[in-house]
Order: sequence, then C-alpha cells, then structure tokens
Amino acid sequence: MNTDKARGRMLKLLALARRGEGGERDNAQRFLDRLLKQHGMSLEDLENEQQPTEWQRFTYKTAFGHRLLIQVISMVLGQNSFNSRVKRGRKGFEVQVTKAQHVEIDLYYRAFQRDLDKAMEHTFAAFINRNKVGADTPQEEDRPSKYSDEERWQIMQMMDAMPKTSIQRQIGHSAP
Repeated sequence: MNTDKARGRMLKLLALARRGEGGERDNAQRFLDRLLKQHGMSLEDLENEQQPTEWQRFTYKTAFGHRLLIQVISMVLGQNSFNSRVKRGRKGFEVQVTKAQHVEIDLYYRAFQRDLDKAMEHTFAAFINRNKVGADTPQEEDRPSKYSDEERWQIMQMMDAMPKTSIQRQIGHSAP
C-alpha cells in the first residue's frame, strides 16, 4: 500500500475512532493503532503533518440536505463560519479543505443524510396518522409492515407529541 493511500485510510479510521460509537469506534482505534505501528508513525505524526487545502465540491439534493451539509462541514472544520473558504453554486458548493477533511465530511454527510431521510419519513408517517390524512382503508393483514416494531413505536410517540392541525372552514362551506 502506498503512503498516500495508507495515510488516507488512517485518517478515515481516526475520524471513526473519534466520532464513532461503541464497537465501531473501538475497532477503528485498534485498526488505526495497527496501521500506525506498521508504518512507523505515531498519532502525532498523523495529526501534525500539514496538508495542503484544495477546493472540493459537495452537493446536496434538498433544503434539509443543504442545511445538514453546512452543519457537518462546521463540525469537521471546528468552526461555525467558513464563508471565506466557500464558492457557492447551484445545488452544491466548493469548500477549501484538506483531503482528509473532504473524506471526513463525505463520510459523516452520507451517514447523517441516510438517518435524516429515515427520520423525515417517520415524521411524515406520524403527521399523516396524527391528522388522519388519507382514506380510511384497512391494512391488509398479509402484507408485512414497512416499519419494524421499534420504528412503529417511535412513530406513535411522535404522533402523541405532535399537535393536531387546526383547520377553520370558510363561511359557506359545509362539512361533507
């Protein structure tokens, strides 16, 4: 494995070791320690090596994706404002970061985006059910639910915490 490739892998593992959870974090740390030893490096060597920054493009698909990406970039760069390092474009922007930061931003953005999409789907299901939007069609008994028992429980809890939408009918309109 060439040095740049090894360094890139070590930086990914370092990111997981710092921000991962449970077994993922522990496994990343063990693997990182093994690679550092194999290449005769210390953690300080890996962190202190100055890397040049480059303009890296990041894209998003939705307004929530845009907001999430900004939060992830802020988290990785450790600063709330990075406007001097940004070139804005349509459905994306370029940020001046190191290769390691690019990898870390991409890793976290994809993971958080996946979980955000799932949370948004659950929130939509809770909203629809809380407000009884849609036809009253009985669920088919034979069809498996697309949600696990735990997800259905979470959706029910969201429904309980969510206010019902109040609709005021205009004068002249009567209820069906």
